[in-house]
Amino acid sequence: MISSKIQVVGHRGAAGYAPENTFASFDKALSMGVDAIEFDVLLTKDQVPVVFHDRTLERMTDGSGKLVEKTFAELSALTVKGGGKIPTLQDVLARYATKVHLFIEVKEPAAAIPTAKMCAALSDAKPFCLISFKEAALRDIRTHFPEFSIGLNWERTPWPEAKPLIESLAPDYFNPAQELLDEACVRYTRTRNMKIGVWTVNEPNDIVLVKSLGVDAIISDYPDRLR
Repeated sequence: MISSKIQVVGHRGAAGYAPENTFASFDKALSMGVDAIEFDVLLTKDQVPVVFHDRTLERMTDGSGKLVEKTFAELSALTVKGGGKIPTLQDVLARYATKVHLFIEVKEPAAAIPTAKMCAALSDAKPFCLISFKEAALRDIRTHFPEFSIGLNWERTPWPEAKPLIESLAPDYFNPAQELLDEACVRYTRTRNMKIGVWTVNEPNDIVLVKSLGVDAIISDYPDRLR
């Protein structure tokens, strides 16, 4: 059953107002009354799932190099630009999973099962969805945690190219980039009984357009603009 209410989803929290993927950003999003927050998960060198988007550290921290080559202890010594620390997935789940819906983006296949296991250990959690651009990550989750909601993210190529993967994976959400969305895409998701989320929608004119197409979720750096 597809809901008639559009979910307001804070992208990496409220990334337009606070450093992305930090407690400050997530708290800001919650203060704006979001329905859900979206964030990213990568694994450290010592296999700790952390909430961070980039594979490299330069853009968002005072460190350098590849995240996957750093231990969590090394990452803990860094400061996120704008303030804050890189949080662990465990800490983010402990703080927010009972408060708000979560869209958890698995950035690499190696992070899929560790992320899913942590989610499986939750109690009294709000609904969550594990999303990814990576087919292997979604297949691992589907195989080992078939009860979990999954979402296929899509960018760069026209959305019809995702059809074979959609029909094979049967995701609960299809999440195309804003520039790929059209009426035909929305109609197709309805035939598959999927929900459709679109990202990253920040400009007022784009928000009006996307809403008019009848999507189920809109992901934005400025979630207050979606109300």
